[in-house]
Amino acid sequence: MLENLLNEQDLAPGGQGTTDGRSNLTVDFGFFTSVSVGDKVWVDLDGNGLQNGGEPGVPGVTVRIYNATTGAEITTDMYGNPLLPEVTDANGEYLFENLHPGSYYVIFDLNTVPPYYTVTIQNVDGNVSNEDDSDASPVNGLTENTGYIPSGGANLSLDMGLQCNIEVDAGQTAKICSKNMLALAQLNAFITPASVGGVWSTSGDGQFVQGDGTTIDNTFSGAVFYIPGPNDKTNGSVTLTLTSNPIGPCLPVSDTVVITVLKVDCGAFPWDGN
Repeated sequence: MLENLLNEQDLAPGGQGTTDGRSNLTVDFGFFTSVSVGDKVWVDLDGNGLQNGGEPGVPGVTVRIYNATTGAEITTDMYGNPLLPEVTDANGEYLFENLHPGSYYVIFDLNTVPPYYTVTIQNVDGNVSNEDDSDASPVNGLTENTGYIPSGGANLSLDMGLQCNIEVDAGQTAKICSKNMLALAQLNAFITPASVGGVWSTSGDGQFVQGDGTTIDNTFSGAVFYIPGPNDKTNGSVTLTLTSNPIGPCLPVSDTVVITVLKVDCGAFPWDGN
């Protein structure tokens, strides 16, 4: 019974914890509410390390949360339910809920970032609480500490910015005879990552063809030869351009190479252009 919880001294007039001798104000009950941690992965289109209007989110990036005091990954919430890693949604957002009050950090799994992105500048303004900057390390995706989040609080500032990182090299210059085809492989052109793909174009009137020498194909993966056109032969040179395919918000990247077209007929004899 409640009477058994009360000290007789506290019940005496003027006793400890009383105001009128008939109450006990020393029986307490503490409680707290959960906290949340989040926020977003986005494409830093201008490369300034800050979220600006119109910069889209990146879906499909895995995020894990850790106790900043112990360094242990959080695998259960405050109710004992399993807490799985978050995966950013269509808007690039993630949210860990039902956490104990405390200090946390997250790690963005860089293996789940599309290969044509790299992590942008970390903490560009030196303000760890800035909700608009990128908090992730470009090396391992680790963010800084949230600091202590009190009962009922939230920290929605742990973000990661990504930059488009596509490299295109149209290769080295070459010479061909006017009636010969140029083997594109000798240019050593490349697109990184290769999965982006791209297309060839020409300043002249020649054609890109597949290995059979007749099927027109200007894709980087399909074109094997370039056949000079009449104007290429007249001009004595032609500029070939290799352009990556647009992918997501990443704009195409281009590079050029100049091919010398000699006004001679080399016949069927092999020749290295020198």
